Amino acid sequence: MKISEKETIERLQQGDKEVYVHLFQSQYKGLVGYAKKFVMDTEIARDLVQDVFIYLWEKKHKLSIETSLSSYLFRAVHNICINHLKKESTKANYVNEFLINLNGKVYQTTRSEDVHELVVHKDLAERIDLLIELLPEQCRNIFRMSRFRGMKNKEIAEVYSISVRTVETQIYRALKVLKENIQPNLTFAIGLLIIFSKSI
Repeated sequence: MKISEKETIERLQQGDKEVYVHLFQSQYKGLVGYAKKFVMDTEIARDLVQDVFIYLWEKKHKLSIETSLSSYLFRAVHNICINHLKKESTKANYVNEFLINLNGKVYQTTRSEDVHELVVHKDLAERIDLLIELLPEQCRNIFRMSRFRGMKNKEIAEVYSISVRTVETQIYRALKVLKENIQPNLTFAIGLLIIFSKSI
């Protein structure tokens, strides 16, 4: 199919499936290769690129492309990869927080390679996230304020109009639930400790 880029965009906006399929087939491989440089995983790269094309089709009538179509697609893939890594980094923070409380030592990931390695262990992060979600509402909120927002116990107590002692008790209960339910995965956690220690 040999048509100008301008016509390609116009036909996409009109919902031309033939043009859409041709664009997918011609750009897919290169975009997956580009995405893989960010996420370091072929399957994830494929999923992210497919998400870009799904978005492209869903928003076809509102397309506003000021650069070349190729540049637009690569920029879209770049953005979705960065967002993906940010989400995985958040999950990694949950694991990091658990290990800090378990071992009394701060482990931090500062290199992108560490984040990629942690993606492999995201099951533990997701389990921690789920356990936190299952905590009673006040206990959950207090724990997040303390551990993920860096608020002091006194500040949290003022928010809820409760005593500092009550805040400490709620945090203790949250940690107890996490430790008891993550205990079967401690071997897994030790492996993560090795990963975290690389950046110290």
